[in-house]
Amino acid sequence: MIEELLPPPVASAEHFGDAPLGELFPEEAASVASTVAARRAKFRTVRSCARTALAQLGIPAVPIPRGPRGEPIWPDGIVFLLRSSTAFLLAGSVAPVRPAAFACGAAAWTCATTYVYLVNGVHDAPEDRLNANGRPISGGRLAPERARAIAWVLALLALLLAALGPVPLLTPLVAAQLLCGYAYSAPRSP
Repeated sequence: MIEELLPPPVASAEHFGDAPLGELFPEEAASVASTVAARRAKFRTVRSCARTALAQLGIPAVPIPRGPRGEPIWPDGIVFLLRSSTAFLLAGSVAPVRPAAFACGAAAWTCATTYVYLVNGVHDAPEDRLNANGRPISGGRLAPERARAIAWVLALLALLLAALGPVPLLTPLVAAQLLCGYAYSAPRSP
């Protein structure tokens, strides 16, 4: 469904449920080996979606390792958006951009990503405590109520920056990041 909303050169992939076992490269599997099973399943599903979307852009299957803060390290020239209850991944090739457009886009994307991080941290705090990952919310250094308030301010700022910026595709991508991030993190109804 989401692929109908996005213009080329954006690729998307989705999984409903968890991806089959055994689809991780060794360095990817090692980076989540000590986490709880639910976290490993999410990680595996997102990596599977990533490879599907990257293949649509002509990029062969490669490991997508984690950086020093746990962030995915994407192949050069790829802008990404990933998050949701069904693990959507959007990837688009990047054309050279003016510095002002880049700064506006980077600020909007940073606000949207931080929103997702905070919303996820509030909803995943019990699991994060089990994984002992040291995040501010699960570690008690940031109150969940304050995190929620900051998250909503960042969401509004992200949309405002995207709308005011000179890159038309940025607004729907930021909106998709916010919506998918919330859907990924929000509590599931029975």
